[in-house]
Amino acid sequence: MKIAVTGGAASGKSMVCKRVSEKGITVIILDDLSRMLMLPGTVVYNRVVSEFGDGILNQDGTLNRQSLRRMITSDPESKKKLESIVQPAIREEMNRRIDESRDRGEVHVVVEVPLLFELGMEKGFDRTILVAVQEETQIIRLVQRDGVSEDDALRLLKLQMPLSEKLKKADIVLDNNGSPENLIDQVDRLLANIFNK
Repeated sequence: MKIAVTGGAASGKSMVCKRVSEKGITVIILDDLSRMLMLPGTVVYNRVVSEFGDGILNQDGTLNRQSLRRMITSDPESKKKLESIVQPAIREEMNRRIDESRDRGEVHVVVEVPLLFELGMEKGFDRTILVAVQEETQIIRLVQRDGVSEDDALRLLKLQMPLSEKLKKADIVLDNNGSPENLIDQVDRLLANIFNK
C-alpha cells in the first residue's frame, strides 16, 4: 500500500513521518530527494542555475534555498519554471524508490509529499494523510523554524492550497493544533489501525 503524508508548511509532516519510520516502515521524503537532486553538478542543479542565474547560489556553489524561496514566493512564473524542472526528476526518483520497497517485499511505503494536492499527485497513492494545522500556528512555526518574516511566511502559505480544500481531498486527517505528544498519539493509533504496528 502506497500512503502519502501531506500538509502545509510547518504543519508537522516530518514529525509524523519520523514516528512512522521508527516503527520500521520505509518513508520516502520528497524534500530530501529534492535536496539530493539539486546538489552541485547534478543535471537538475545545472538546469536550475542556468534558468535562475548565480544569484541563487551560496559562495560555496550550493543552492541558497531561502533565496530561491523568496524568488518563487514573489513571482508565480518563477515557481512554475522551477517546478517544471524539479518535479519530473523528483517523481522519477520517488517511483524508483517505491519500486525498490516493493521488490524488498515490504507491504507498506509512506511518502511525504508537501504539495500532494497542489500537484495532483494524490491519484498515485492508495491513501492520503493530511496533517492539519491553523494558518496562524503555521506562521509562528515558520518564523521560529526558518527565521523568515511573518510576511514571507504568509506569502509562502498563499502559494499552497487552502486547508479547507485539502480537508475535502484527504482520506485521513491528523490534527496538529495541539501538543507534539497529542500528534504522536494520533499517529500511533493510525499505525495500529492501518499498519498493525
